[in-house]
Amino acid sequence: MKRIRFFFFFLSVLIIAGGCNKITDGVDEPDNAVYINESLAYRPINFTVRGGSVIQDSLSLTPRLVKAENKNVEVAVAVDNSLVVKYNQVNGTDYDYLPQKYYSLSTSNVTIPANNIFGGSVYVRFRISDPFPRGKKYLLPVTISHSADFPVVNSSKTAFYLVSDGGGGARPVATMTNNALAVNFTNAPALTQFTIEAMVFANKFDRLISTVMGIEGSLLLRIGDAGIPSNQMQMVMSGYPNLNTGTGGELSTGKWHHVAAVYDGATISVYLDGELVKTGNATGSFNINRNFYLGYSYSKDRYIDGMMCEARVWSIPRTPQELIGSKDYVDAKTPGLLAYWALDDNTGNMAKDKTGNGYDATATDPIVWTQSVIN
Repeated sequence: MKRIRFFFFFLSVLIIAGGCNKITDGVDEPDNAVYINESLAYRPINFTVRGGSVIQDSLSLTPRLVKAENKNVEVAVAVDNSLVVKYNQVNGTDYDYLPQKYYSLSTSNVTIPANNIFGGSVYVRFRISDPFPRGKKYLLPVTISHSADFPVVNSSKTAFYLVSDGGGGARPVATMTNNALAVNFTNAPALTQFTIEAMVFANKFDRLISTVMGIEGSLLLRIGDAGIPSNQMQMVMSGYPNLNTGTGGELSTGKWHHVAAVYDGATISVYLDGELVKTGNATGSFNINRNFYLGYSYSKDRYIDGMMCEARVWSIPRTPQELIGSKDYVDAKTPGLLAYWALDDNTGNMAKDKTGNGYDATATDPIVWTQSVIN
């Protein structure tokens, strides 16, 4: 589809550049037109804010003609946030428009001098003066808003800037050593499908079992057990044999890993860093409305010696692409997200459920909040 759009754009430019000035239905076709040189039609120009840092930077765009004229040509540019809706419709995305506090334009009026095809540059200045929302993506459409002398090439009249936090900075996470969090899942529905996932960082695997999350003997994602290495993932579901993941499901110390278990009503699948490591058969529904913990099962010594963040429970099965694509951030309003503990609260002994569903997690002991780079 994108290739088709580019084909018709370049075809229209070639027709205009040819200067044929044909007559169609009694209307003169234009022999020149204006567009933005940097426009990629409905593909974005990426601007990344690293780690939510304070930053001031700029990108330029240049209005231009298909061919030079013997007079000055005036062009106006502006931000048009209504184009975000159209962009989302074309691309199947759900971006918000970039708040005005994060940008400015160097000018809104450009002159293309006589006998030139390029006008002066417009600088899009990004001024991130406070921490940028982690994981958030915004769209900034800068478009030709007026051209008195010549028509505008609609497919290339707008430059779409996709502004996002590219990670790389430190963020608060919860230290799980000698600690656990109890989840208030009262009135939670029984799960006929689910995804449970988290980011974990282990200092060491010096105990028989290190618990990620779940309910002892019922629905539990953990690391280690009798008869398997202490760094190997295992999924426990009542009524079924424990699902050992083998060497492919072994975690390393001193680094962040994404761990997940996905149940679609017929199959349970375990993933490590987005890679499928083990599947097994399972059916039925699972209740989670009591004794659900992060970092605890059976006894207090089954904690994770390390850190945890981005813990989530879904009422739907997630794809491998979705798992790894949102491992360090997800929109709390994403359909199917039942509970979301980013574990970035950085204060107190409670991890808020960011979905607004009220499934907050309370620590059994004071939480030690740590700054860590998630990668």
